Amino acid sequence: MNSNLESPATSTTPATAQPVLEVSDVRKAYGTVEVLHGVDLPSPPASASH
Repeated sequence: MNSNLESPATSTTPATAQPVLEVSDVRKAYGTVEVLHGVDLPSPPASASH
């Protein structure tokens, strides 16, 4: 285990940091029934797992 890695609780991330992963305008349908209607899912840097 690498002891140099910071845990999300102790790392400092600027408020303007870009998301690590961002999914935009997600849509899903089952046949003619649309169940997701353009969902956006940003993932802040501290929420990503190694």
